[in-house]
Amino acid sequence: LHAYEAGAGDDDAGHVWADNPALPEDAIAGAGGFLTVLGSTADGYAADVYTFPLDRDVPVEISLEAQIMENTCGGVIRGTILRNSPIGEPEAVPLAMAAPGCDAVGDYLVLKNLPQNLKIAQN
Repeated sequence: LHAYEAGAGDDDAGHVWADNPALPEDAIAGAGGFLTVLGSTADGYAADVYTFPLDRDVPVEISLEAQIMENTCGGVIRGTILRNSPIGEPEAVPLAMAAPGCDAVGDYLVLKNLPQNLKIAQN
């Protein structure tokens, strides 16, 4: 999971991902979101959780990457996108990506703008 805050590009300060997860203190201070990584893809189950403050009027673009691994090549990579809703239950959207053959091990499938770009509006 990659979050690009306020038009950030790869490796910019606003590019929040596993290698640059930021801190919960950043969100508390209203300076940006942060990422929590749970589980391990080596074990077959992993989750990345991006958390951001609601009181910012900053666009956030979301990109998902799935690395083709020995245990996923030639199969289907499945997951679920969970998105919190301020007016009801969280939305669960199933996700399935057909992985290329094992000659692509090490490559990545990249899905951009999933879910739809977020525009956070102050109430």
